[in-house]
Amino acid sequence: MIGRICAASLVVAFAAGALPAADSPAPASTALPPLPERFNANLFVINGPVTGTARLHMVIERWTTDQERKTFVEALKAGGTDGLTKAMVTVETGYLQVNNNLRWPLNTAATWMGPSGRMIRVATSRPIYFQEAANNTRSMDYPIGFIEFSVPAEGAGE
Repeated sequence: MIGRICAASLVVAFAAGALPAADSPAPASTALPPLPERFNANLFVINGPVTGTARLHMVIERWTTDQERKTFVEALKAGGTDGLTKAMVTVETGYLQVNNNLRWPLNTAATWMGPSGRMIRVATSRPIYFQEAANNTRSMDYPIGFIEFSVPAEGAGE
């Protein structure tokens, strides 16, 4: 249960505070690129039971609206992580794909200017695999996955 609370707390931070305050607009020179935005990355797993590499492809088709963020916060307050997960699956902002596997829908996407460039944060109510559910593994306490990265003005992400 502690894991579910941690995941829920992260989503509240995401839903409520991912974007800057309305009274601090981004400079005109930081206009967003046209949608959809496409990002590719190499993933390296070096500190797990299995090591390896994978290719991540992510497409953001639209940004989460203020109303959707409010809906997520209300769902979290009313139903906890389960309520939030149910609310998230009704929204799709893009997708991510690892190697040539099936795509996972992105349920939230936000961007804002940070000190080192543009920040992007996405979340998905990740798929639960049969073995996880059958064995009730610890990962069942974390039904929401997050990705956050920065895009410096030069254009290369990190």
